[in-house]
Amino acid sequence: MPSARRFLERLRQRQSLLRAFALGVPALALMGFLWGVVNGISGVPLEWLPFIGMGYMVGTSVRAAGKGIDRRFGVVGAVLTLLGCLVSRFLAVSITLGFQNPGLSNFTLLAEGTLGLRLRLLLDSTDWYNLAALVLSVCQGYYFARYRITPQEMSYLADEGPPS
Repeated sequence: MPSARRFLERLRQRQSLLRAFALGVPALALMGFLWGVVNGISGVPLEWLPFIGMGYMVGTSVRAAGKGIDRRFGVVGAVLTLLGCLVSRFLAVSITLGFQNPGLSNFTLLAEGTLGLRLRLLLDSTDWYNLAALVLSVCQGYYFARYRITPQEMSYLADEGPPS
């Protein structure tokens, strides 16, 4: 079993939490921006988008960059997915509020203390299907963020022979 331990140790040595954050944060920003703008401009709540897009994109970005096999990489993927979903919902509420007040610029809306109003609208617009989509998205972020040992690598661990 010494070669299996060496193999797992090599996998652990190549993982990087810093690289996972470095690629996960731009992925959450991109998906959060896209989802928030589309949701805010169209006025149609697209709650399936975080399930399909946010969790997958953030999770795979964390996995590709971090190459982590430990549970903490899944947690990073889940937390970044949650942040992306919250940012996008906040952006959608902000855009909707801006459309409802066409005479005011977003700077004016922010400067006059409407942050509390935006947060209140965010909470008021949250239904059970919003929460269900959020939970599914966070689960996807966790699932896709961790590196999975391939069947070839698994056979190497079981047989202690080189992968074919």
